[in-house]
Parts: sequence; C-alpha cells; structure tokens
Amino acid sequence: MKATLEFNLPEDRREYIVASKSMDLYSTLWNYSQQMLLQLKCSNDDKEVYYIEEHLKLLHDLLDRYDISLNEVE
Repeated sequence: MKATLEFNLPEDRREYIVASKSMDLYSTLWNYSQQMLLQLKCSNDDKEVYYIEEHLKLLHDLLDRYDISLNEVE
C-alpha cells in the first residue's frame, strides 16, 4: 500500500511542516511520556509523584481528545 501527500507550496507550508515533522513530534511525546514514567517509578517524594501523575494524566487526556495513542506506532 502506498499513500501520497501533496501540498501546494508555499500556500500549504504550515500543513507540509506538520506532516513532515509528525514522526519527530510523536517521538518527542513518546520520550517525554517514558521519562515521566521513569521518574514516577524512581520517586519517593509524594509531591513529585502527584505532580508527575497529574502531568501524565493531562498528556494522555489531550492525546485521547485527538484520538492519538502513543502505543499505536511500534
């Protein structure tokens, strides 16, 4: 299967950048999530644990809102 995206540049420059950088964005979000989970696992500070859990929840709520799963790409 092949998929081709076409853009009319320079008019569609914004859409082109978003599409061409999407893997970088995915990798950034995945790495951020993994680092937060690692910090959560290693933390003994209740305030830090609460803070990390809240940020992870916010991240995953935002991803869910746009039907994005970080586990979808492997």
